[in-house]
Amino acid sequence: MRNRGVWILSVGLVFSPIAKAENKLFVTDVLDPEQMEAQGTLRFTRSSNVSFTSSSGQPGTGYRRTSRATVSLGRGMSDGLQVDAAIPYAFTDDQIDTSSGVTTTRDRSGVGDLDIGLKYRIAGAERGPYVVSTRLDIKPETADSKRAGTGATNISPLLAASFRVGDGLRPYGVYQATFRNHGQANTHTLTAGVEKIFSETAIVTLETSASINTASDTQTRYGTHAIALSSYLQIGRNLYLIPALSFSWIGEQRTIGGISRTDSQTVRASSLGIYYLL
Repeated sequence: MRNRGVWILSVGLVFSPIAKAENKLFVTDVLDPEQMEAQGTLRFTRSSNVSFTSSSGQPGTGYRRTSRATVSLGRGMSDGLQVDAAIPYAFTDDQIDTSSGVTTTRDRSGVGDLDIGLKYRIAGAERGPYVVSTRLDIKPETADSKRAGTGATNISPLLAASFRVGDGLRPYGVYQATFRNHGQANTHTLTAGVEKIFSETAIVTLETSASINTASDTQTRYGTHAIALSSYLQIGRNLYLIPALSFSWIGEQRTIGGISRTDSQTVRASSLGIYYLL
């Protein structure tokens, strides 16, 4: 479901031939006691050109582009319980708008909010027929809201379930809610996906999701849909590359009074991560 990471340099990794490895990348996986994981992800996004009407009634067009790195560490604390922490850095986060022949760029690059997570296996076993797990992420306001900070405390509970079909197929479903303060919108997301194991060195995941963003103090509610394709490619013992692509559809957004609006738009994203299990 979310990418976390840190770039790792490790001596003694076996690259040729690739040794049999282990990872905890699947959505219902939980780190074993005293296991640690590290992951680093670089992600790029570009929205479509979208028409909007400003609060003054002036029409215009605009788009958003981002490049962001996220680093994280996780540790297994006891049987079925792990803790992790992640922090992003936006190298580029530009909103580029053109109205009345004038182009403006709003730059929100910088360090994002720290995310602290707890994950717990409720039922089942990772090598058994099914697994049910839950996690809770807390993202306090640690970054500048005028830059890469969200401007709100985010509390995100998640419930995920998966089961095995034969030796190489794992369908899964996820519900995640994100609750925000300061009058910002809450988000409710349902995700359905499947993981296919082609070999010990190549695993592919395909998923689709739908979200509802509730009305905030200033904006009416709107929906989003997304489809994502990712893979885990083993390049060493417990070391993986994770390329991913996604495409999202975002519904029309309007202010409560209906004065300003932003038409529906699409967002393309690509990312590359590196993951290591200690």
